[in-house]
Amino acid sequence: MKEPRHDTRRREAAVVQLRIAGNTYDQIETQLGLSGKSAAHRIYRRVLDATVAEPAAELRQLEGARLDALQAQWWPRAVDGNYRAAQIMLKLMERRARLFGLDAPQRVNVNTTEVDAEIVALMDDLAAAATAAAGPAAEHAQLMAALDELNRPPMILGYVESDDEPGAP
Repeated sequence: MKEPRHDTRRREAAVVQLRIAGNTYDQIETQLGLSGKSAAHRIYRRVLDATVAEPAAELRQLEGARLDALQAQWWPRAVDGNYRAAQIMLKLMERRARLFGLDAPQRVNVNTTEVDAEIVALMDDLAAAATAAAGPAAEHAQLMAALDELNRPPMILGYVESDDEPGAP
């Protein structure tokens, strides 16, 4: 006999809630008396497959639900003035912002002046060593080869945008 639809929904909800709480699939099967290997995992996947298209989205959804559960517990204490609860709430909010890409991308100024100066110094050392070992013609050839390998301007200034986009994994 097939299980009534409301019983199936209750069982699915229980599996999802226990998974959100951090229980393993084996623990869930034991607690709910499920039979069959990986029954809890099959139920959990069936529920999430109905709402989630990608594996990364599945994990993001699970972590979001965990953050929701923690926030529900700590929010009333935080707004009542509990300093520790407020700290916990701020950490939860920061984590949620990172998880869901809610923060704006950061701009980074990349200045290679020091690296360029070091390259020039190394090239000078190379030229001096080549002069001592093989004379001016070898020095010129080595210097030209080093410049060809670099194939870039002496200084690069610019901005590098974060690859993080809102909603990106």
